[in-house]
Amino acid sequence: MIALCAVLQAREIAIFDKGYAYFQNLFSLAGRGIFGSRGRKTTCSIMSVKRKVIGNILRDDESTLKVKKFEGHYRKRMRRIVTMVEVDGKMVV
Repeated sequence: MIALCAVLQAREIAIFDKGYAYFQNLFSLAGRGIFGSRGRKTTCSIMSVKRKVIGNILRDDESTLKVKKFEGHYRKRMRRIVTMVEVDGKMVV
């Protein structure tokens, strides 16, 4: 993953499989200004600390990891966003 993301520049987005849970690497990307996006991993618990709702954005949560083995791997709050997007002329989550 590190080699694949080496060419990414600030403000670009890397999309990962939901099984990808190497939070140290995601933290490294965030430090370079690169946004990481992945599906929700059901075996990884996070705790919402702050929540906002604005327009098509249904949830904009600042979250922290609750799993002990990941403690310290991502040293900032993460953002978990759920939004409505248009696909084939229909709004979907």
